[in-house]
Amino acid sequence: MIAFLIGCESSTSASSDSSSSVASSSSSVVKSSSSSAKSSSSVATSSSSLAKSSSSEAMSSSSSAKSSSSNAISSSSSSSIVYSTIKDARDNQTYRIVTIGSQTWMAENLNFDYKVGSTSIGSYVNSDHPEYGRYYTWAAAMDSVGVYSDDGKGCGNGKTCSPAATVRGLCPEGFRMPNKSDFETLWDAVGGQDVAANVLKSKTLWDENGNGTDAFGFSALPAGRYDIGFFGLAGVYTGFWSSDESDDVLEFAYYLFLHYSQKNLSLGPNNKYFGHSVRCIKSN
Repeated sequence: MIAFLIGCESSTSASSDSSSSVASSSSSVVKSSSSSAKSSSSVATSSSSLAKSSSSEAMSSSSSAKSSSSNAISSSSSSSIVYSTIKDARDNQTYRIVTIGSQTWMAENLNFDYKVGSTSIGSYVNSDHPEYGRYYTWAAAMDSVGVYSDDGKGCGNGKTCSPAATVRGLCPEGFRMPNKSDFETLWDAVGGQDVAANVLKSKTLWDENGNGTDAFGFSALPAGRYDIGFFGLAGVYTGFWSSDESDDVLEFAYYLFLHYSQKNLSLGPNNKYFGHSVRCIKSN
């Protein structure tokens, strides 16, 4: 209608004036509408800018969150394992040690040849896997003859004994045999018994991809055991003697057990005649 009014021509002055007024009014309406449109456009632009600003802030917040998350992961990943070493003055062997929670453990299996005079007793080596260290009967691990201390003296196979609360056993000076409580403290420090085997096992050598993450540097190797003249089950499991003997069975003592197929670990009694590994813990 506005276009029609603007395009009409009148033959009379009054009509012309009227048309002009209408046109002028219409033009004002158009301008007003245009201004309103511009104003709306400005509002829309402003709203769009605000939306973009909000979006940018959201993206910035998201980036900050991602950055914080990345920093947290990076921080977690950068918490590297710190090893130090000790030397066993008896045979000059060097062992890595690592601190896990409140405890300091040997990060390798004991490899000391237990002898009385020149005769090795109760300790055995698997020549195919020297990296597994030696295997000890419980009597040998406890130093039942009392060569290095009287803590475990008399704790032989087939005998009951009342060992001291802490027993040095065959461990280097300054270290001792772990007891049941020490093993429980260890698994609590690495996330609990249900996941402890997975994070304590070494990254290699376990059967059927049963390797662990070795997240704390304990590096438990699948040494298997020694049993009456032969080594068996290497790659399948490992056991570490404790200084506690079984309350129920004369021939049994407690050991920590890790299996290739399990993320959890077990603490139970085993025959004292078997040869198992020894991990020493630092004395307090």
